[in-house]
Amino acid sequence: MFGLLILGGLVVVVCAGALQHLQVTSNKRAESVTTLAVTSTPTERMLPKIRTIQVKIANHTYELEIADNNDSRAKGLAGRKDIGSYDGMIFVFDKPDRHGFWMKDTFLALDMIWVDEKMTIISKQERVLPESYPKVFYPSTKALYVIEFPAETLRKMNIKIGDTVKFLE
Repeated sequence: MFGLLILGGLVVVVCAGALQHLQVTSNKRAESVTTLAVTSTPTERMLPKIRTIQVKIANHTYELEIADNNDSRAKGLAGRKDIGSYDGMIFVFDKPDRHGFWMKDTFLALDMIWVDEKMTIISKQERVLPESYPKVFYPSTKALYVIEFPAETLRKMNIKIGDTVKFLE
């Protein structure tokens, strides 16, 4: 589905929620189009591309936003009023370590699990509240991944230490 809006030689095309501008250059006859140049808006160029992955834990599938570089790991879910359209966020590290997490600038209560390189849940924290900042939460042993879910997910879905995490994509 798409829509067109023509404003003085500028054609705005809306396709399934995406916005693109087509600059129309014509010769002397207005109905004769000679060139079309497709460009994205400055806002579209500035928006980060959200990458996700599906994981399976305790017979349930979750779509997780990926944080796998220093900037995205540092930002995490900070500043958000809700988790968004995904089930949580997975933090991917370069090497296993006792990666600590805090709730700085986080407005959501979260559950956290730490996953080792064998894809086993080795530690968890349930219902971590925003007001717990500046406390830092650490796993009991080294982990390669950390997954954050909305609070109560671990209890509702019966996710526990020793469960296996499987990447589906």
